[in-house]
Amino acid sequence: MSGAGFMGPAPNGERNRRSGSRNDSLTCAGARLFFATTCLFSLSFALLFVIQGFWPILLFWALDCALG
Repeated sequence: MSGAGFMGPAPNGERNRRSGSRNDSLTCAGARLFFATTCLFSLSFALLFVIQGFWPILLFWALDCALG
């Protein structure tokens, strides 16, 4: 076997290097905005149930958003 799975030296003489770096899809501010939007969206549905008298739904909504 002649070097199976081995990447030889680069043309300039250096070996190929792999560097691990984070590749976040969202910034911290973007993640916070997404989470806040999701909580507000679910609040609108929770309030529909609260208006109908199912008030414990609001407690579960608060737990969901607090622990989310």
